[in-house]
Amino acid sequence: MRNLRFRNWLKLAVCLPSFVGLSLIASATATAQSQPSNQVMQTDDLAEPVEKAHELRAESDTRNILLVFDIDNTLLTMPTRLGSDAWFNHNATEIEQGNSSDFRSFEALVEAQNLLFAASRMRPTQNNTAALLQSVRDAEMDVYLMSARGPELFNATVRETERHGIDPSPIRACALFICNQGVQYDGSDVSRALLAIGYTPRHAPYRPISIRDGVMLLAGQHKGEMLALLLAGVDMDDYAAVIFVDDNAENVRKVAETMYPLPVFVYHYTRWNGPLTTAEIAQTGQEYRTLQNVICSALVATICSTDPQ
Repeated sequence: MRNLRFRNWLKLAVCLPSFVGLSLIASATATAQSQPSNQVMQTDDLAEPVEKAHELRAESDTRNILLVFDIDNTLLTMPTRLGSDAWFNHNATEIEQGNSSDFRSFEALVEAQNLLFAASRMRPTQNNTAALLQSVRDAEMDVYLMSARGPELFNATVRETERHGIDPSPIRACALFICNQGVQYDGSDVSRALLAIGYTPRHAPYRPISIRDGVMLLAGQHKGEMLALLLAGVDMDDYAAVIFVDDNAENVRKVAETMYPLPVFVYHYTRWNGPLTTAEIAQTGQEYRTLQNVICSALVATICSTDPQ
């Protein structure tokens, strides 16, 4: 009954005049915050959150379990260190500290990462990744993929998940502005939706996001808030709990600290968390410059330092 009331408040807060919506939002927020604190676990094996999902499903009678997985370094990983999360994080730190010789801005690093994702094959983080997710589907539980990638990488993302048998559940998610129609939503949509479900949009201005076929691409934004939007879009009455799995400690913290209208079990996946070694920093730097030189000798690409004349 609590989830039903919460969902009804969401619909009313969007449809009624703003002075009525504000009071309903306050009620929705109070409901969300009355739930137990999110539980955080650490694991290096995806079998652990999957087993927890089966356990919760067995205990929940008629209600389902929703599993939300990060992609990079959680389900899939780059086959080399170039383009890996560790490579991206190292270069982001170098840019922030003013020490980068390869990238003039963070946006230039994102362009390079997007090109590498679009061009490169990936591999599963575990040999049994696809089998574990299939066991979830066989038990008729639902799976969403939630990635910090931008919406422009949808096709490249799905190409690799499908190639490795990773099949999310395209369950209907359609409330507020969120629908499974392949539409990209801009930052103002995100802010309005957060307000409608009782969350202060603390990180505005927001970047565009997309949700399509069980894949939510967030452009590096706050996963705690984005999970709240996803839960507002699905029928929460169907679910007893959510399991969230991510390799990034900051994402884990943000989800764990966000209030939700149902229990969320948060798993920090640690199998692929190692930073670049000094040798790998030198090697990936040389590899990137070689790739850049080859591409830019033939094309005026986004990673080139010069623009068309």
